[in-house]
Amino acid sequence: TIQEAYTEKGSSGCILAHTMGLGKTFQAVTLIHTLLNHPHLRMPKTKTKTRRGFIERILLLVPVNTLLNWEKEFEKWTGSLQETSPVEVYEMSCVAKEQRKKTVERWTKLGGVLLIGEQAYGLLLKKHADLAKALQNPGPDLVIIDEAHTMLKSHGTRISEVLEGIRTNRRITLTGTPFVNNLKEYYRVASWVRPGVLGSIKEFERNFEKPIIAGLNSDSTYQQVALQVQTSKRLFQTMSEFMQRRDSSILKRDLPPSQTIVITVRQSKVQSQLYRKFQKFVDKLRLKDQSLPFISHYQILRPLH
Repeated sequence: TIQEAYTEKGSSGCILAHTMGLGKTFQAVTLIHTLLNHPHLRMPKTKTKTRRGFIERILLLVPVNTLLNWEKEFEKWTGSLQETSPVEVYEMSCVAKEQRKKTVERWTKLGGVLLIGEQAYGLLLKKHADLAKALQNPGPDLVIIDEAHTMLKSHGTRISEVLEGIRTNRRITLTGTPFVNNLKEYYRVASWVRPGVLGSIKEFERNFEKPIIAGLNSDSTYQQVALQVQTSKRLFQTMSEFMQRRDSSILKRDLPPSQTIVITVRQSKVQSQLYRKFQKFVDKLRLKDQSLPFISHYQILRPLH
């Protein structure tokens, strides 16, 4: 609630587990804009403090190959609102390395969204220990991680250790259809969002992982299958308190049936000539009892299409 938001009492995290194409990025951008600008989400003015937001500094941690896409999404959905309800986005891949510390300090002072890749985030903390207060402990007001399961799935890696060092209570993770065949990913993401919710790793293995795996084998007994169903239901119920799962089935009533159309196009004259030359090259190799791996065929011919 808004009342609870004025303090961090009761604050914790959630997982938005929507399959690709359902608008996770749009939802995140909308939430960020609301948190930074809605008049009801402001702390009351006191004698010593001016009126300010209870959430002013947001850390948006994303895979490096999605940085520019996130920046474009902010521009698309909030660009026309900059005069009335601005959202300042600091996209760190466009900032020179020697200027990144100053950019973080500016974000810490003025607020906004620090948009950064996971590797750059880890390097900043390693190179500038004095930034730990802003980036880790106590950290920003809100942390949002895109594709969190890829960053947290391997215990003991540099990025997982850095993320585990974050002390911010308000945490949101975005993922597709997560952890389909890996219960450890369930545990690690859930434990980062809400520490202790599934117990220790040994408790999770005993209470959830082992009974579920035992009931999924082709030679599992009736009792093992029944226990697997019961345990899976209990796990999903626990996770449903803070995880929302959605797949493409929710779009069926709103979108027309999907159709796949294959169009065959004749090769151009240049493409045909290059393909014939390649075939002659392959024939010469065969005469010499030599061969070319399939993947090499594919890589050579791919530019011709």
